[in-house]
Amino acid sequence: MLVQGLMLASAIVFISVFSAGLAQLPGIAGNSTTSTTIRQYDYPMPANALALFDSAPVLNASEMDFKAIAREIAPGNDVVLDARWGPWVKTLVSANALNVSSLVLALNASGTPLTQAEMDILNGNSASQIVLNQSDQQFVLYVFWSLGINNKNPVITNGMIMHYGGNPYNLASTGGYKPLGMLQLGNLSMVAEDGAQQDMVWRMANESYRPCCDNPTSMPDCNHGAAALGLIELMASQGMNETAMLDSLEKFNIANFPSQYYEDAIFFTSHGIRWGAVPPETMLGYSFSSYTGHSRVHQYLSQYGLLPQGRSPGSSCGA
Repeated sequence: MLVQGLMLASAIVFISVFSAGLAQLPGIAGNSTTSTTIRQYDYPMPANALALFDSAPVLNASEMDFKAIAREIAPGNDVVLDARWGPWVKTLVSANALNVSSLVLALNASGTPLTQAEMDILNGNSASQIVLNQSDQQFVLYVFWSLGINNKNPVITNGMIMHYGGNPYNLASTGGYKPLGMLQLGNLSMVAEDGAQQDMVWRMANESYRPCCDNPTSMPDCNHGAAALGLIELMASQGMNETAMLDSLEKFNIANFPSQYYEDAIFFTSHGIRWGAVPPETMLGYSFSSYTGHSRVHQYLSQYGLLPQGRSPGSSCGA
């Protein structure tokens, strides 16, 4: 997203997207189903998930429990990630990459004021696991945006953001950064990985997407992409294996894009496949987590009358 699109991006940045409750997801308010007849399902996940687009669903809307589907992707208020806070947060504050006064204004605008526990995190005094919930989601997004875009890592210093052909300071994640602090693109040494860990960072960043655009996490052109990159780097530096990292990244994406992943879950359910049977690497890939991938899911649900009311394919924030 270039500078001319930053006004819209800045407005989006200050809107909390974490689902406050299952009833906020479209299509599930009121009765849990459109019929009292619910079919049991537990079909195997096909080797090629794309083949599902070429076949009709095995369940229709009257045979699915939409509230149960929503609970599968958002089972509770607290979502715990396989990553911990630490002194690296204090480095962001000390370098003014995260200006506390500016952060307070941003959080107030999103309706989630800074808490004492979050202040302890900013002071580098917390090593607790990172939790996403209605009150902390926006804080987590801002801090990881700051980590991902400012941390000294080859994904930033020698990656697509520097070499895509435009000005790296004219993206939503960079040009729209001012409300958080002073951008220090790839200049702060906060979390570091050894060779194998960095290889894992590259691989996961190249192969994971978010529904707002068609760019991989390795091209963190928006706040969500930068935040996802920061999470990947932190988990790798803390010794998490790829399975744990994929699981946490999927949870993070769902927290930021609940409606889009709700539609993905409906898509798989319509083929008799439970959400838990869908590998995170499948969900995070281009075919389902990119803007184009999600749009294809959206169109499929619309074609077969499975689309929750009040949904559109989403908005783009790509470069």
